[in-house]
Amino acid sequence: MYYSIPVAISFLVHWIIHRDFYKKPAIAQVAREFKGFLSVISFYYVADAAWGLLYKFGNPQLLYADTVLYYFTMGLSVVFCCRYVIAFLGLNNRLGTILNIVGQSFFALEFIVLVVNMFHPLLFFVDSECNYHTTPIRYAFHYLLLAMFAAISITSLWAMVRARGYKRKRYSTICAFGFVMVVSLILQTLFPMYPLYSIGIMVGTLVIHVFVHEYELQYQFAMIDGLIRDYSTIWLVDKKTLRMQLVRTTSQESVDIAVERGVNISDYKLSRLKYLELYVADTDRKRVEQEAAPGEVVARLEKEDFFVVNYLRTDETGKLAYHQLSFHNVENQGVKDQFILGLRNVDSIISEERVIKQQLEDARRAAEAANDAKTSFLFNMSHDIRTPMNAIIGFRTLLEKHQDDPLRRADYLAKMEDSSNVLLGIINNVLEMARIEKGSVEVVESDVDIYSFAQQVGAIFRDMMKQKGVKFSHSIDVRHTSFSMDPIKVREVMINLISNAYKYTNPGGKVHAALREEPHPDEGFSYIVSEISDTGIGMSEEFLPHIFEEFSRERISTQNKIEGTGLGMPIVKRLVEMMNGTIKVASKKGEGTTITVAIPHRVVTSPSAVEPESDVVVDSLEAVNKRLLLAEDNDLNAEIAMELLGEYGFKCERAANGQEAVDMLANAPEDYFDLVLMDIQMPVLNGYEATSAIRAMDCRAKASIPILAMTANAFEEDRRKSVSCGMNGHLAKPIDIGELLRELNKLI
Repeated sequence: MYYSIPVAISFLVHWIIHRDFYKKPAIAQVAREFKGFLSVISFYYVADAAWGLLYKFGNPQLLYADTVLYYFTMGLSVVFCCRYVIAFLGLNNRLGTILNIVGQSFFALEFIVLVVNMFHPLLFFVDSECNYHTTPIRYAFHYLLLAMFAAISITSLWAMVRARGYKRKRYSTICAFGFVMVVSLILQTLFPMYPLYSIGIMVGTLVIHVFVHEYELQYQFAMIDGLIRDYSTIWLVDKKTLRMQLVRTTSQESVDIAVERGVNISDYKLSRLKYLELYVADTDRKRVEQEAAPGEVVARLEKEDFFVVNYLRTDETGKLAYHQLSFHNVENQGVKDQFILGLRNVDSIISEERVIKQQLEDARRAAEAANDAKTSFLFNMSHDIRTPMNAIIGFRTLLEKHQDDPLRRADYLAKMEDSSNVLLGIINNVLEMARIEKGSVEVVESDVDIYSFAQQVGAIFRDMMKQKGVKFSHSIDVRHTSFSMDPIKVREVMINLISNAYKYTNPGGKVHAALREEPHPDEGFSYIVSEISDTGIGMSEEFLPHIFEEFSRERISTQNKIEGTGLGMPIVKRLVEMMNGTIKVASKKGEGTTITVAIPHRVVTSPSAVEPESDVVVDSLEAVNKRLLLAEDNDLNAEIAMELLGEYGFKCERAANGQEAVDMLANAPEDYFDLVLMDIQMPVLNGYEATSAIRAMDCRAKASIPILAMTANAFEEDRRKSVSCGMNGHLAKPIDIGELLRELNKLI
């Protein structure tokens, strides 16, 4: 009994001292490892206390089992002690690894000896009269344990001498713990029948308890401080007395300003706080005084756990910034008798929220404006599309009634053609704008003779202007003759601008297109400046800022009798910007408009020879015995193409899809077909797939047959894709018979 009573007392003291570690979850890594160590020690105390009782009552079997448990928990406590020391000292180095290996090795060795001891008494044995006997190996384990704690104590002492501040306190604590364990082990060796090791563990854990508890508190406060670092000042306020206790501040000056001079901060009351009248801006003071009044705060915190009050704060210089008072309930064992008052600067947060709110508002307005513009566009375009459609349908009806009148028939056909071109232009503009917005337009440059280019553009409008009664002139003033440019896009810009001048200039007016070369700051480059001026109806100053907006027109066609979608100028601007150019518009209502476009181009010093486009029309006799394979899935398109080509002497055979075209060519004699007219969008195999299949044929003559794309896929990237898959040319629908005959003449 004399053995068990000191152990029981040690266990009781141990549990009382460390009950806070047993009852609550540990937060810091050090506290978690220490808690594990304490738990193992508790089992050790149970085994040690039971040993004395069993020895007294003389039960050899139970005494033997309890002694095994005693040694097992002692070895396990060494492992957890090493882990605790490593975490406490932050030994993330070789020393920590060595200490961890030592603890685990000690436990493993003791466990092996305990297993062997069941068959042969290596460590201890109990005789039939319940007498406990030890062997020399038992003392060897004590000496190993003694050496380990001595090494920990000496190493910590050496590190303590070299360390400073908080870290030095850590090493001194471990040094003292190791020293206590060394002393207890020595006494246990000298007096083996006394529980001196258990008493030593109790004293050793008592040495480190206070520091570990302090360490965990500091860890918690460090986390809290990290969470509340945005708050400049924090007070703890009692709801009943309204007394305030300063918890945290980033500036003592804030405290001096927040309280009256000479007042003890620990005895300060919320009702006497002068911060609001000193610093809250006049515009917000009355509101904040009401919302932050002590009675209002306490009443509101009875209903909710948290609320904030935002306000404008002013400093000594008069600078304004948004700040926030934050009120939080503090719950202590289910009672909410205190709350936290926090002050922080939220100017950046509110400013960012205002920016985001403004951006959302701007986006909403832009979306509404775009929606209004598109709605207006649809209304306008509905009229613009129906106008040429009405003309086409109406003149077709008149044509049916007056087929015997050659003059009327020719007039109706000409007007139907004009209306068809207007309708096609509207569709092309809408598709072109959609393509630009999608980002599928690329700049593809080639060498261009500027004189030939200008003549071609001018030739398009010469007859049109003459027929309308508008005087059209153009001039060119350049030092170089050849430039690297994207001729398709530059031509589209010029045609759009001259076409606008043509549409908005009344008979008797003038249109002039001037092209000149101006110097560029980069060597080897020049600006090509195109200036299109007219004496047309002009535009008002109010409309000029909106000229490049999509779907916008100053007047709809019902007012000015001119068809259009309002997309021409936006397309021009996008294309010019894609080529790194600029565009300027000057206009006066009733006097005319001048548009100036400047685009930089690289000067070509050695231009490559470009073969001019042929204007040859195929004679019907040349087409005799020429057989074409037409791949077209649309019956009407196929009928039109075969009728037109038949009138020029071509023989046509039709395939309804790409696979059928491949099969017809494969099954025909080698020289049966002279050319394939290939649609792109077809079932089974599309035009690209059918072309690839033809080019892969074993027969060289069939694999190399000319293939001409004739498709509604009319964009430049469609043309490039056709060529890249093996086609020899590309024509866009609707079919222009002149272009078709020129291509056929070129290919066969």
